[in-house]
Amino acid sequence: SSYHLNCIQAIAFTDSNHNLQWCKNYRSLIDFFVGPKCLYIKSQTVHDNVQRAAGETMDNKGHTYEYWKHRFGMIRTIYAGTKEHSLTNHTARHHIWQHFDSTSTHSCKSD
Repeated sequence: SSYHLNCIQAIAFTDSNHNLQWCKNYRSLIDFFVGPKCLYIKSQTVHDNVQRAAGETMDNKGHTYEYWKHRFGMIRTIYAGTKEHSLTNHTARHHIWQHFDSTSTHSCKSD
């Protein structure tokens, strides 16, 4: 329900999430996931020739972006600063905590 969505302060997704297609029939849920309370932290692929810094915003062009947009919509996405999947949470931890701090309102409001 929208009440429960309003109670969620922040979400930080990492590479263990496969896509948001499962909720495409629930507009309010999709809107929530691509809204300001959600952030996706992405590791790089081993094929990426350029090292991306932790917190660097994902480019919004090219095949990789179109594939990403199909899977996750317009969710705000940053790089974790590593190609190692298992280190994603660690290398991006400061960005994760910053996201939580910046979106927290410490209240639960109903519509």
